[in-house]
Amino acid sequence: MLRSSRGAWWCALLLFAGLVAALAWHRAESQIIPECAAGVDLAVNGQILAADRKPTGDWSLDVRVMGYDQRQILKSPSTQRCQSLVAKTLVGKRLLVRWRAQDPIQVGERWLFTLKLRVPWGAANPGGFDYRRWLLASGYSATGYVKKGNRQLAPDTVPFRPRWVANIRDLLARQGLVHSNTLLALVTGNGSAVDSDTWGRYRRTGAIHLLVVSGLHVSALAVVLFACVGYPLRLVSVGKARAYAQLGSALVVCLSAVWFAWFTGAGSPVMRVAGMLVCLFALRLVGHRVSLWRVLIVTLVVSTLILPLQAFHAGFWLSYGAVAALVGFFSARRPAWGAVSALVQAQIVLSLGLSPLLVLLLGEASLLSMPANFLTVPIVTLVTVPMLFSGVALGLLPHWLPVSSVIQNLSALTLQVADFSLALVDVLLTALLHRVPEHSTSVGYVGVWTAMAALVGGVAVLMPLSIHARVGLLCVIVPL
Repeated sequence: MLRSSRGAWWCALLLFAGLVAALAWHRAESQIIPECAAGVDLAVNGQILAADRKPTGDWSLDVRVMGYDQRQILKSPSTQRCQSLVAKTLVGKRLLVRWRAQDPIQVGERWLFTLKLRVPWGAANPGGFDYRRWLLASGYSATGYVKKGNRQLAPDTVPFRPRWVANIRDLLARQGLVHSNTLLALVTGNGSAVDSDTWGRYRRTGAIHLLVVSGLHVSALAVVLFACVGYPLRLVSVGKARAYAQLGSALVVCLSAVWFAWFTGAGSPVMRVAGMLVCLFALRLVGHRVSLWRVLIVTLVVSTLILPLQAFHAGFWLSYGAVAALVGFFSARRPAWGAVSALVQAQIVLSLGLSPLLVLLLGEASLLSMPANFLTVPIVTLVTVPMLFSGVALGLLPHWLPVSSVIQNLSALTLQVADFSLALVDVLLTALLHRVPEHSTSVGYVGVWTAMAALVGGVAVLMPLSIHARVGLLCVIVPL
C-alpha cells in the first residue's frame, strides 16, 4: 500500500509538471503577433537582449520591444482596431530579427528599428525539425528583418554575461585558432557562429551533441573540478576537518554547475546535470540514499517548473532520455569486464535507446552514430573540453590579477591543443562519411507509430530480461 501511494505521488508530480508546461505553451501561442502586423513596416523601440554575427556577416538580434510608434501607418488594408491591437500587444514581446549591417551592436542598447515581421512559422514536413515550435519554445513572438535602425541609448555598462562572452571570443581570436567558433560554442553554449558545413558534418555522423554544451562535457568538468578542489583540501586538512573536505569540494562543484548553467543560457543538458548534482549534494548532507530514478525525476520536474517551455525542445527529451536509458540499463547490471566494457555498453545502449527517439523528434537518426561516437567522444571529453576550459581560465586571469608571460603562454598552448583535437575530430568524421554512401548514412522519416514501436522495442531490449525475451522483442525494431 505504501509503495503504491508513493507511486501515485510521483505520477501526480509528473502530471503537475506536464500541466505547467501545457499552460506555458498556451501562453506562448497567445503571445504571437496579430496577423495584421505581419508584412508591414513597423517602427518600434527595442532593447538588444542578444546579438550574434553570423558567418555570412548578418546580425541575428534578440530584441525586446520597449515601445511602439502609434503614428506609424500600416501599409496594408488594416483598420484602426487592428492598429490599436498592435500598439497594445507588441510591447514586451521578444523578436528574432536579422540585420545586414556593419554597425557594432552591444547587448543592452536601445534602438529605434523599422521592422518587417512575420508570425512564427516553419517547415510543415512530417518528422522534420519544427522551426515554429523551436521559436515559441524559445520565447519569440515573431521573426523578421530590420530595414533600418538608429541607436537611441547605449548602456553605461555591458551586462556580465555578454561582456565575458566577448572577452572569451577575443581571447580565442587572438590565438589564431582554426576552430575558434566551435570552441566558443563549447564554452558559451551559443553555436550561432559555427558554419553550416561543420553543423552538417556532425549532424550526418550523429555527433551533433559534441558541438553544444552537453551533459557529458559538464560531468567531465565536474569530476576534474572536484579533484582539483578536493585533493588540496584533503592535503591541508587534519583530524575531523578532513571529513568536510569532500563536502566542501562537492559544494564548489554544485555552485559552479549552477553558475555555468546560467552562463550558457540554461540549456536542458546543463540544467539536468546541475539539478542532479544539487540533489545528490542535498541527499549527502541529510544522509539519505535514494535511487537515481528519483533524483532524475525530481530534476526533470524542477527544471520544468523553472523553465516550462524547455519541455518543447527536442534536446530536453534527448538529454533526459539518454540518462534514463543508462540508469535503466546499469541499475540492474554490473559490467563484466571493467570500465572499458562499461563505456562500450553505454554507447550501444544510447544508440539503441535514442535512435527511435531521434527519428520521432527530429525525423532523422544517423547510422554512423556508434562508430563516430566511439572515435570522437573520448577525444572531445578527455582532451578538447579540459584543455579548452583550462586555457580560457588561464587566459582570463589578466582581467583579475597581474600574471606572468608563462601563464599566458600556457593558456595559448592548451587552447592550441584543444584546437588540434577538434581538427583531428573533423578528419575522423570526414573519413567516416567518405567510407559510406551518402544515402546510407541515416534513417529518415518514418511514421509515428513505427517510431513508437521501435522506441518500445529499444527500451525492452535494454531491460534485464532473458536473452530469449530480448531477441524476440528486438524484432520490434526491425520496422525502423
